[in-house]
Amino acid sequence: MKKVFFILFAISMFHHTTISLFGQWVHLPRPATIQPLVKVEFINRWTGWATGSGSVIVKTTDGGLNWFFQSIDLGYPKGLDGLDMIDENTGYIAGGYETILKTTNGGTNWNIISNIPSNNGNSNNDVCFINAQTGWICSWLGRILKTTTGGLSWDTINVGSSGKLNDIQFIDSQRGWVCGDVGNLRRTTNGGSTWIYNGVLTGADIVGIQFINKDTGWAIAQTNNLVFRTNNGGINWDTIAVLPGGNNQYSYCIAFMNSNTGWIGGASGRIFRTNNGGINWFNEDYDLAGIVHHFSLYKDSLAWCVGSNKIKLRNVYNVEQLSQTGWIPQNSGSLNPLRDIFMLDSSTGWISGTSDTVLYTSNGGNNWIKRPTGGSYDIRSIQFLNNQTGWGVGKQGIIIKSTNAGLSWINQSINISDWINNVQFINMNTGFIVCGQGSIRKTTNSGQNWFNLTSLSVDLYGIQMQNENTGWVCGNFGAIVYTTNSGINWTQQITGTSVRINSIFFANNSLGWAVGGFGYLDGIILKTTNGGNNWYSTYTGSQSLNKIKFTGIDTGYVVGDSGTVLFTSNSGNSWEIQNTGNYNNFYGICFISHKTGWITGGYGSVYKTTSNGEPIGISGNNNNLPTRFNLLQNYPNPFNPVTSIRFQIPKLSFVKLIIYDELGREITTLVNEKLKSNNYEIKWDSNDYSSGIYFCTLIVEGKIIDAKKMILIK
Repeated sequence: MKKVFFILFAISMFHHTTISLFGQWVHLPRPATIQPLVKVEFINRWTGWATGSGSVIVKTTDGGLNWFFQSIDLGYPKGLDGLDMIDENTGYIAGGYETILKTTNGGTNWNIISNIPSNNGNSNNDVCFINAQTGWICSWLGRILKTTTGGLSWDTINVGSSGKLNDIQFIDSQRGWVCGDVGNLRRTTNGGSTWIYNGVLTGADIVGIQFINKDTGWAIAQTNNLVFRTNNGGINWDTIAVLPGGNNQYSYCIAFMNSNTGWIGGASGRIFRTNNGGINWFNEDYDLAGIVHHFSLYKDSLAWCVGSNKIKLRNVYNVEQLSQTGWIPQNSGSLNPLRDIFMLDSSTGWISGTSDTVLYTSNGGNNWIKRPTGGSYDIRSIQFLNNQTGWGVGKQGIIIKSTNAGLSWINQSINISDWINNVQFINMNTGFIVCGQGSIRKTTNSGQNWFNLTSLSVDLYGIQMQNENTGWVCGNFGAIVYTTNSGINWTQQITGTSVRINSIFFANNSLGWAVGGFGYLDGIILKTTNGGNNWYSTYTGSQSLNKIKFTGIDTGYVVGDSGTVLFTSNSGNSWEIQNTGNYNNFYGICFISHKTGWITGGYGSVYKTTSNGEPIGISGNNNNLPTRFNLLQNYPNPFNPVTSIRFQIPKLSFVKLIIYDELGREITTLVNEKLKSNNYEIKWDSNDYSSGIYFCTLIVEGKIIDAKKMILIK
């Protein structure tokens, strides 16, 4: 079934503050083929297929992390250019030289409906089914094939053109559209029995069409960058835009989510995005080598695209998904891996990453500002002692220090060729670093000089100093060592594992945890209750775990590869998975209270929670449905620390309920989702905030409805 694609962006604005909720395109492990992939389709978040040249058919059951072949011998390497899966079992493929394939068992077997085992005959370019029985295929020579018998028999229809037909879409059994070479664009209102010609829109080939309903659709030309739109079902088409990039910027596919937001895939891996119905376009991504051929979306929450022999994933943050997670994406403005985050308080913080990436926020991550380091450094760990003074460490012995919140940096690097993986300062003078070559070093003069405490035979990755004297260091092959005399002596502890230990955290001198793993193997969490004299495992998994933080003796968080976020409320005895909707690797984590924290990861990923990472609940009742949007005064008011906020929504709308402080800075978002007509109530726990005046603001479809003054007294 031809799906409506692509990605939703949610934006809220208040006092000139803009928050964009969006994901990044990330490379997935590519299938073991050198053949270009031209179509991709997912029927849920885990199960999808891709087809391409050389008769390639691949399938995934884990969201694209792993792919296995379902290809069959067609007697000649065919380009399989059309793919449409009806459900997890039934689907169709159309391809070169009369190829039509069908599966009724999820691709375990592909039955050949039609095939010429040579390079003779017509080629099928796209396929569209509206159910398991009724579908259409467009081909060369102006030919359309139609079946109402699940492919057992086909009727041949000629649209009145002898050219190639590139893309076909039906939204029901009667209404459909097809596009082709030399500006060919046609529509049908009788199931394809006859096709109405719209005239030549352009001399260029039209390679993609996309309709979101019976009236609104778009089409793209391949070679002259033209974008067309219709608002009356294809009776009339207007040229609404010319894509940026010059005449060499070919286009190949188009996908729209709604009347405003859409994407176009093109040559050189470029992906263009529009937020105003196609009038303006900007380049969103361009590092997928070759051609972007096709997009697929599952329930507006995850998107995939294929180009050349690679596959990319984009996380989609929509109203449904945001209501199911307590982790809200923030815009880092970076596509680099973000390795670490340090938040001084609810407002001020820094992020470090690769390729000279240091980011700064003064408003809790609503905006992240780049702080150049003066070099092309890869900064793996960052820490600040106050709002001015901090250090970053990284590749090839890099140590940098700032005394002005990161506006400028002083180089304090040491002469080693490997990574410095972690840094921790106890006070303005005393700090420790751990290195990839097994070195533990210390400074007592604010980083001007570093002296070696010990050199171990394994790479070291994490450090946790409880105070100037007592601390632990972890590393490769299950290594954990500890000191009780400020690093003069280090004692090895027995962990019972050979897995790489990436991070360690102690809540006090007795209670601690460590996490480890590498790649897609050996994720592990260890716990000790006697200072590390004995360690035991409380969790094992298939993904590497990279960082651990506890906010007390009971509540803790772990982040790891492939979007892993784990949460415990019982001191790590058991762990539950939290959903962000992101499959990037996560590397950094920082909490300033039991409920408020951030995580960072691959491709510029930053997330924030103010609810322990748990979904924020909203209660509603259907009594006396409202007739207008309304925000009621919170009760009690003044309050400490919990207050109830009631609001009314008269019709299905995208709703945001945001708390701002007296200066207009966003403090937290309580609601960020599409709500049905109802009366709603939500509680705000202000335990993490100081006494003062706050404003609760109701925003519907981007428009401010009302704001209520709230007084917090502690």
